[in-house]
Amino acid sequence: MKKTMIFAAAAAMMMQASPILASACAGCITADVNVTIEIGSETVLNNRPLTVFDYNGDGKLTSDEVVSAAHDIYYPGGSSAGMADGRIWGKGGTFITAVSDQNGKLRLNNSAEYEAGTAAPSYSDEVQNGDSIRCYAIAMDTARYEFVPESANASFSVFEQLPTGFTATFGAYRHDPAKKDPEPVAGAEIVQNGKGTGIKTDQNGKVTVTFAYAGDYELGCNFKSVDPNAVTENDSYFFHIKDASLFRKVQCVVQKEENKTDLNAPLYVYDSDKNGSIDVKDAMYVNTEVNYPVGNYPDKLFGESGSFNCIVTDSKKNTKYSGNTKDLSGAVSLAEGDTVYFILDILKNTVAAQNTAYLSNKIADAPAETAQTTTAAAVTTTASAETTTEAALTTTAAAAQTTAASAAASTTASSASTAKSSTSASAAKSGNVKTGDTTMPLIACAVGMLAGGVALTALRKKDADK
Repeated sequence: MKKTMIFAAAAAMMMQASPILASACAGCITADVNVTIEIGSETVLNNRPLTVFDYNGDGKLTSDEVVSAAHDIYYPGGSSAGMADGRIWGKGGTFITAVSDQNGKLRLNNSAEYEAGTAAPSYSDEVQNGDSIRCYAIAMDTARYEFVPESANASFSVFEQLPTGFTATFGAYRHDPAKKDPEPVAGAEIVQNGKGTGIKTDQNGKVTVTFAYAGDYELGCNFKSVDPNAVTENDSYFFHIKDASLFRKVQCVVQKEENKTDLNAPLYVYDSDKNGSIDVKDAMYVNTEVNYPVGNYPDKLFGESGSFNCIVTDSKKNTKYSGNTKDLSGAVSLAEGDTVYFILDILKNTVAAQNTAYLSNKIADAPAETAQTTTAAAVTTTASAETTTEAALTTTAAAAQTTAASAAASTTASSASTAKSSTSASAAKSGNVKTGDTTMPLIACAVGMLAGGVALTALRKKDADK
């Protein structure tokens, strides 16, 4: 039975596996085995002794755990490095792991059929103490090459037409099965319509091609110019080049979700419907063919069943056209630098529905708002009444205070007149008080204020008692 060795889970558990871990796995299932690993014609491990543990805790020992433990102990970087992406000892390929007991007999799931010669061996992955495990490749992965577009205009299809002067940048790479990242290929010759062009990739594996003349082109890369045994994929692209005057380069935007752009890319639009003009309808057709070629128009548009609204703005962002894609007859012609927006109709309807719902809620909430306003007015009226009562109390207190003050002032004036008469005869001075002055007005004022305060306090107490 062929098996591609993928031991990611076991490798993760055995990252630090080594013979000294025996003491840390007291009570675990263990076995002392010998392991051999062969990579092509190279034997990287030859009957090496190894103690394997049941690291995944499933109650048994397997050949997967043996091979993973062997990497952790003997391969630089352990199993996480040597077994990444299904590799064995850092190499890609198809591997078989065979387990033999102490007598050299293979452990099989179909021993009777195999020994009778009626079936190919089905290798058992069970491992026991004293077994020998041999992991070897029956096929090794070889290096592969690819030629890929890397410019902004990378979506080339058999439907697409492009103007003369169009440029495209490509990258040439070699994928080594023993390495994670691809390597750039320098000096690989570009092929046009099956013939060499003399144009070659630079030291970074890059090449930029300009289509100066109208015509149909198949562009590829001859990797055999650098490796006679090269195996290639994705090495041909088709271009339909027309006169540049027959195109309008616009920016195309597709929006299928709220606040999310599905596409925002340059688009070369031509007269796809052959009606004599390059217009919005052509932009819809070409955009569908180039960017949404599968399962679309006329059944769907840009991968959706709903209709789209179309908006065209010029280079200064002024709106030139706004309408639905269901009726683009006579729509505006396109100019170089225009931007064409296709927005799913349901988005516009959703906004309108939200506005309608908002207005409906406002109407429904109006009686409640009126009631709340009335209640607030009632509270305000009550508060005004309380204020009026307080004002009345204040006015009464003020009146009492004024009456008391007037009486006190009259008494003071009379006393002052008497005092002045008695002192004017002698015209004497006493301290800092001049003849004719007296402290009685000050005393009278204080008495008046005290009387007013007493009256106000009495009124407040009376109101409280009520």
